[in-house]
Amino acid sequence: MTLIIENVGNELLPALKSVAKLGNCNIKVKKEKQHRLKPEVEKAILQDLAEIEEERKNGTLKTFKTAREMHEDIFKNG
Repeated sequence: MTLIIENVGNELLPALKSVAKLGNCNIKVKKEKQHRLKPEVEKAILQDLAEIEEERKNGTLKTFKTAREMHEDIFKNG
């Protein structure tokens, strides 16, 4: 039988290993690789977010109530 437990925290892992040992079972720990953005991409995203936040604070951020309204504005203004 195979049992998969996901998103286990570091505090629970020793207890699970002990239970596996009591049951004479094998346990495998697999850590997921975290995907990272390239530094220049992350920097560009953070700059864009800062610009959006500044426009929001100034009241100049263009917002839309519907997707249709957004599309009309895009096609009208290019």
